[in-house]
Amino acid sequence: MKMKDLKNLDNNDILKMLGIETGIATTGVLWKIGLVVVSAVAGGTAVLLLAPKSRRELRERIGRQARETADNILRTARAKVNEVQAERG
Repeated sequence: MKMKDLKNLDNNDILKMLGIETGIATTGVLWKIGLVVVSAVAGGTAVLLLAPKSRRELRERIGRQARETADNILRTARAKVNEVQAERG
């Protein structure tokens, strides 16, 4: 591939070269759920790190936040699996 060919590439071409094709996993509900989870974790971590707490309190709070996030992810995933199964009959 030459440099002039790079001008004609779009997002799908780049994803295809990386071995990632667009589909339900990247454009559907799973992508949105992943984005929400990553945003929540990043926001929660930033808040925790900026809050004036002792190291012990910070570790406990990060652990609690991680457990809550994992529980929310599992609950959302189970609900989505149940929804898909119900749609399929």
